[in-house]
Amino acid sequence: MLFSDYLKQWLDIVKVRVKITTFSSYQGMTLNTIAPYFEKKGISLRNLEARHIQQFYSEKLKTVKPNSMIHYHAVIHQALKYAMKTDMVPQNVAMKVDRPRKNSFQPTFLEAAEMQQLFEAVKGTRLELPVLVAAFYGLRRGEVLGLKWDAIDFNRGTLTIKRTVTSAAVDGKSVIIEQDSAKTKSSLRTLPLVGTFKEYFTEVKKAQELNKKVCGNCYDYDYDDYIFVDELGERMQPGYLTGYFPSTSKSTG
Repeated sequence: MLFSDYLKQWLDIVKVRVKITTFSSYQGMTLNTIAPYFEKKGISLRNLEARHIQQFYSEKLKTVKPNSMIHYHAVIHQALKYAMKTDMVPQNVAMKVDRPRKNSFQPTFLEAAEMQQLFEAVKGTRLELPVLVAAFYGLRRGEVLGLKWDAIDFNRGTLTIKRTVTSAAVDGKSVIIEQDSAKTKSSLRTLPLVGTFKEYFTEVKKAQELNKKVCGNCYDYDYDDYIFVDELGERMQPGYLTGYFPSTSKSTG
């Protein structure tokens, strides 16, 4: 069996064992990059050697960052680990290969004046509250879109981060994934709901109730408990923020 063919079979096996977001990542890297490379080489699973994997890393490092290679390494290692466990190969040759070093991340921060400029740019748009919440609380995109009304305790004045809404490509189709758990245990946190945001969320709640009365049966109640929905109750999509935010930023300088 070709190593590339084994990788595709392994995807079917691992699909039921990992989260859908993890599988989406595995599938994308395997079908788009790893499997095509080894398919061209014609290397079988049993004849795969550490030097073949090292050559793959060396070639790909010419076009991608080390962090991407670390992800490729994880996929190959996991796939061969299962092959060894099921006696398809005598050893996991990926263990003999040096994992690429992670490249250091240098974040870029906006200064106070730039933040204010950003807030002015999104004022009055659907981006206003998501951007304010993300900027002030340091939330990820998925955490912002995953906010439901049960996350806000108006009496205690708290905001709890406990779920996410993300998108992933599975079998060539884009799917929306709701998870009632954040990325890590440290991501599950309760933060103070400062006065300004308490007023913001109160106004959003009132607006949603008004939209329900105005729209009647046309209102989408499937996402009734989510904070970020449009006038018809449709939940804000991750792709909307990803696309609309940079275009708004660019158009306003």
